[in-house]
Amino acid sequence: MKSVLLASTLSIVSFLAACGPDNGSDIGTPEELATVPKSYLGLLTKHTGTRCHFCGTWGWDAMEIAQTQLKDKAVIYAVMGNHDFAEYLVSEFSTELDEFCKIEAYPTFLVNIKTDRSPWGSDENLWGQVVIDDSETLIDSLAAKPITINGAYQIEIKDGKAFCEANFRFFEDVDGEYYGTIWLDESKMVAPQDGYEGPDPEHHHVLRTATTASVFGEEIAKGKIVKDHFVQRNWQIDLDESWKTENLEASVLIFKKERKEWIFVNASKATF
Repeated sequence: MKSVLLASTLSIVSFLAACGPDNGSDIGTPEELATVPKSYLGLLTKHTGTRCHFCGTWGWDAMEIAQTQLKDKAVIYAVMGNHDFAEYLVSEFSTELDEFCKIEAYPTFLVNIKTDRSPWGSDENLWGQVVIDDSETLIDSLAAKPITINGAYQIEIKDGKAFCEANFRFFEDVDGEYYGTIWLDESKMVAPQDGYEGPDPEHHHVLRTATTASVFGEEIAKGKIVKDHFVQRNWQIDLDESWKTENLEASVLIFKKERKEWIFVNASKATF
């Protein structure tokens, strides 16, 4: 079974969704609960565009530093929305995320789609390191808080389709409206980048798609949710032949909805 998947952003459909949204009362079996680790990963997004000059200078440096410095602490995405600085690698899911986050300048680095880590200081050559150091400090502080929910996934590719399964486990009694999905990013695509010196570079961890209609997922539990509540979701998506499966990575993303706001809760690269 492969741990990456290739997907078309134009033909995503829910598949075998386990009886729809859950009210949070079903306790998982010991075997089910064991598939989801009690761990935390933050979320770092670089809102960017291939026609953005600074995205190819200090913003490019920051992304490269993040891939080394934060690889065990966060899931990392280059978010290419449809805006004035867009040309290549744009996706509808990145556009949805850009619009929710009200991005007005590029590049913008966000921790957990909320906290802007803007560069500071007079030396532009150090801005990338400053952004990632500040991001790491914030992610470390959030990782110290109690873990309420996490997820894990598995993916099988066959007959031109990807069959995706995600497990979600609550580790504490909570109250609210929780959503889950799987995001996929692709790396090693060669494309122009304004501001980058040299031949057209390889772009890495570009957000391509989610397994749900919205980048924020679909509802997995709502209301008063008890400890060890377990939810399973399944999705089927068609494959896009232009993507290279060996360069794709998947992550489970979990959000909480509060009125019209989306709150990032946790991410996971765990498989079962």
